[in-house]
Amino acid sequence: MAKSLITSVVFLLVIALHPQLLLLTPFAAAEIVPLPPNTASFASDPQEPMVMVGTSFATSHVPKPSEYPTRLMIPSINLNAPVQLVGINALGEMDVPDGRTSNVGWYQYGNLPGDIGNAVVDAHVFAAFKNLRYAKVGDEIRVVNAGGATQRFIITDTRVYPISEVPMEGIFHDESHRGLVLITCAKKFLPSLNTYSHRLIVSATLVE
Repeated sequence: MAKSLITSVVFLLVIALHPQLLLLTPFAAAEIVPLPPNTASFASDPQEPMVMVGTSFATSHVPKPSEYPTRLMIPSINLNAPVQLVGINALGEMDVPDGRTSNVGWYQYGNLPGDIGNAVVDAHVFAAFKNLRYAKVGDEIRVVNAGGATQRFIITDTRVYPISEVPMEGIFHDESHRGLVLITCAKKFLPSLNTYSHRLIVSATLVE
């Protein structure tokens, strides 16, 4: 009886923290939970939630630790930031580095920088990406990995979208090139929603 009660309490706690598991069959849960999540969204700490729901990533391969990005640089805006690996929070949303740091976050369950598809990086507009709006088409982005290799990307597009119009399919499913997408908030802060009204999306392509 006591064992059954403990099992029930543990189950309820898991569901409370991960309600998306209710959508999985027992077989699917056993297969999917230990693996990289199939969905992602953009959120942040209570200072600036992004609440952008994403779709599935298609990874080219499972990266080795030496391939993980460790630093992101955009010389034109004097950005030289450590890269923090981020996953998903209890709500199933992609985490963002703490706004009190200078870190940018790479979604470690998505595409690796340099792989086919887009690697996605985010940070707060009041922190690491405070000057991202000044980056221009043609500017260079450098990504250094843990093995010491440097990849060069060239910005091909930079634009601001209302939250409801962010091109999620293009961000997550464009496999036409080896890309990098940087995301942060933009425009007007909405106190009632505790977030900004727009998103700045900066897209870049690998220089091979």
